[in-house]
Amino acid sequence: MVFHVIDDIELVGEIVVEVLRSEGFQATAWSDPVDYLNHVFSDGYIFPVAIFTDVQMPKINGYQLIERIREKCPDQKFILLSGYDAVREDMRSSVCHFLAKPFQARELIEIAQALIQCSQFGPSVANSTCVEILEERVKRCPLDCRECGNKPRRPNLGQPQQMRFLYQV
Repeated sequence: MVFHVIDDIELVGEIVVEVLRSEGFQATAWSDPVDYLNHVFSDGYIFPVAIFTDVQMPKINGYQLIERIREKCPDQKFILLSGYDAVREDMRSSVCHFLAKPFQARELIEIAQALIQCSQFGPSVANSTCVEILEERVKRCPLDCRECGNKPRRPNLGQPQQMRFLYQV
């Protein structure tokens, strides 16, 4: 299962890829959203399970990136990564989850596992497979899928001045 990561801060992309690979997933990072868009619209593009994208990036932001990718891949799943604690209201139904930076590696892994399960078994409005899979460990699905209608759990991230930039593995 493949994930794509787009973040203009190369270190963040590398860390996300490293965490995903440590769990046996395939992952590739891009630091330039325009380069990634060129990749998406190239011949032979392989659709990932999901795309993790930063919001604030040069050239185009994460919201614009999502809109452009939806032109080719209307059912693509997205996870927003951002240091800002908000998702544009008009984009809430376009993303599966918002993950505030910095985040714990386990949060990223739980989201990736839930996305894999949703891609394999499909979402269900009445009974989400994501909820069933994660119920034992986290008591609530971390995804806010437009298909499932689940609400994400909000991690307790503490005060920003107390957090380290480097994500804990």
